[in-house]
Amino acid sequence: MTTEEKILLAAKKSFFEKGYDGAKMQDIANDAGINKAMLHYYFRSKELLYEKVNMSFAKVIIPQINSLVDTELNIFQTIENFVEIYLEFLQKNPDLPSYFIGEMNRNHDMFFKVLSENATQPNFVAFAQKIYSAIEQKEIRPVNPIQLILNIISLCIFPYLAAPILQYATQSDDTFIGEIIANRKKEIT
Repeated sequence: MTTEEKILLAAKKSFFEKGYDGAKMQDIANDAGINKAMLHYYFRSKELLYEKVNMSFAKVIIPQINSLVDTELNIFQTIENFVEIYLEFLQKNPDLPSYFIGEMNRNHDMFFKVLSENATQPNFVAFAQKIYSAIEQKEIRPVNPIQLILNIISLCIFPYLAAPILQYATQSDDTFIGEIIANRKKEIT
């Protein structure tokens, strides 16, 4: 691993555990195995480091999601591909939903500043237009596109947020929870 990769890994761990407000540059430097001066050489501020960590996720998932609305897929294929892409991303980053929700609630302005300054946003307007088109063509029943998009996202995210509760309630291990999550694609679509 390069020094920058070590820093980003340590920063991700710190931000995920403590959020932006609780993360300390000295702790990140210690976890990366470098001194604080070296950390500041790579990232001048905690805010820049926070931006880099958050954008590393957005740059992976958002272009994939946006590409779905630019294709000739019908609405059912679009939804199926959206669910597949989103669940694969969450499977690789299972702690991301709780982190993002926490940061959106605690650091609303900073969290959305990162996205707006980097112009990396999901094109939900195009997705909604695709839904409206499917309604007009009578492929699907009339539905509010925003509600449909929220339902799909919620159905994907909730098992990751609720995994500890589900594990406790069913007295099961990680394997059982993993199987439940693995079956989500079929269940959601």
